[in-house]
Amino acid sequence: MERIIRKIRKYILLIYIVYIILLGGFAYVYYRLDNVETYIPFFLLLFSAILIWTGLTIQFQLKKLLDEERILCDKLTGVYKKDIIEEMLLRQIELAKRTGKDLSVLLIDIDDFKKVNRILGRSVGDKMLKDLGFLIRKNLRKSDIAGRLDSDQFVVILPETSLEGAEKVAKKFIDKVKDFFEGNYNYPLTISVGITRYEKMDSIEKIMYKLENALWNAKINGKNRMEKFLFHDVISEKN
Repeated sequence: MERIIRKIRKYILLIYIVYIILLGGFAYVYYRLDNVETYIPFFLLLFSAILIWTGLTIQFQLKKLLDEERILCDKLTGVYKKDIIEEMLLRQIELAKRTGKDLSVLLIDIDDFKKVNRILGRSVGDKMLKDLGFLIRKNLRKSDIAGRLDSDQFVVILPETSLEGAEKVAKKFIDKVKDFFEGNYNYPLTISVGITRYEKMDSIEKIMYKLENALWNAKINGKNRMEKFLFHDVISEKN
């Protein structure tokens, strides 16, 4: 939705520029030419046409952007669908490979979500998922990308972010989710987060393998926490 709003703002700015040019033209005619009354109907007609064009253009572009958003984004949570987020992760891996810039990724999993559905009901569980999706989107930078990987799992791609930066983002998510659901649902919903970063020659499969291992460690170490997993650390331990 944020992306749609940004594009709509661009269209409105363009329309403002067109109106300013028209007003400038009208002012020139009014102060410089004789028989200005003969030009008034022309300008009124032109302004009416521009006004109609403005409304139709904004309506068409908004519908187009909303349709695109529905295709790309998960209906419930508002983040990208699984196939889209996987494609975007692949692009970011290729970019990190070419540029040598940092790339970190988070795998977020709701703790004991089956228990949530069993105790509170599926409708409440869906509302919680919707709110979690909103929390994730609200606390990302413009360059970050979030997607729903599974029913209760989310991937967050953090371009040009070090592992230390990713840990700060994960900690922020953990704290905000706990506070939000305790305050708004009076229920101790928590998340566990697996963290990794792009290492040389990583593929999307290797990234996901590392994330799943990191998430598994977070779960077995008590949940409501974050853990990281890097091949570099595993190799160092063996040596």
